[in-house]
Amino acid sequence: MYNGEVPLAIHLKSYFKMNKKYGSKDRKQIAHLCYAYFRTGNLFKKETIENRIVKSLFLCTTGSFPMLEELDAVLNSHAALSFPEKLGLLEMENANPVFPLSDFCSAGIDMQAFIANQLQQPFLYIRIRPKYLAKVLIQLKTITVNYKIIDPYTIQLPNGFKVEEHFEPDREVVIQDYASQMVFANLLPLLQRKQHFKVWDCCAASGGKSILLYDLYDGKLDLFVTDIRTTILDNLEKRFYTAGIQNYKIAEADIARKALPLQDLFDLIICDVPCSGSGTWARTPEQVGFFKQKNIAEFAAVQYSIAFHAAKNLKQHGFLIYITCSVFADENEKVVQALSKTNDLELVHSGIINGYTQHADTMYVAILQKKLMV
Repeated sequence: MYNGEVPLAIHLKSYFKMNKKYGSKDRKQIAHLCYAYFRTGNLFKKETIENRIVKSLFLCTTGSFPMLEELDAVLNSHAALSFPEKLGLLEMENANPVFPLSDFCSAGIDMQAFIANQLQQPFLYIRIRPKYLAKVLIQLKTITVNYKIIDPYTIQLPNGFKVEEHFEPDREVVIQDYASQMVFANLLPLLQRKQHFKVWDCCAASGGKSILLYDLYDGKLDLFVTDIRTTILDNLEKRFYTAGIQNYKIAEADIARKALPLQDLFDLIICDVPCSGSGTWARTPEQVGFFKQKNIAEFAAVQYSIAFHAAKNLKQHGFLIYITCSVFADENEKVVQALSKTNDLELVHSGIINGYTQHADTMYVAILQKKLMV
């Protein structure tokens, strides 16, 4: 019985390993049904399991589908209808139960569009690194797969595309969601491009944001990267090596507990804080059914503590960029409101990155600046 303690993908992999009777096609179909079931959240909560699976598959299918034809030929004949038309056919007033925590979401989210996005697996996105733009664009033309050029450096690809079979990850391209690629869009006009910046990525994880900023500013950065996890910092160093980033310092640190006694002050501090991940649940739809509302406050407390401690090492006029992949206001606006009352921080910009318009993740970004002390 699946209880949500591990990601659904890992659970299914373990299940199929113990039940070798299922062939490749069977595994794929079972996984598809499971994901469809979880994608619709509480929408069909009162239905039998069988009906819930069939109706969920109907909502998550964009055209005639052999499996749906076998289960319910009538619904399959209407599979090409729009999402609102499908809801009407199923006599559903609205789709709010798909995301039962919608009342806790940040302002600026079109909930119906966001919910519709929950029903589909997001696309895969890559970011072309500047030196390899021409090479990668030429290589793309040789690939027999549908892709979309969002801008010269951002490419949308089908989920499951094997990037490493065509490009060298982290050297030529970076696998990075569309929304994640957009986090610095409102920061760039505030920074002087000719300046050499001292940057602290305080929740660096595997370094994706640092590599992005490095590319945007032609490597004119002195980077300091920290994270609480040693293993992920090992991965970061491997990525930095492949990406050609050498001018950096690295340390394991838990700044949720206390501020680091650093002598350096920074022009920019990146706070990509741990969060509920609710803006990415289209990738892991099982989270919708197992996530507890009380966990939002727990995340928010850690997020505030990290950003509060990090901001103590910000230069006057320096910027702290606060980032989550959450859609919950308590993790977003409310944390930033509290931060703007501390450490002489002033809110410059905040808002949601509506990745659901591109079948991508949804993120929140706020930029705070250290005020000049009089």
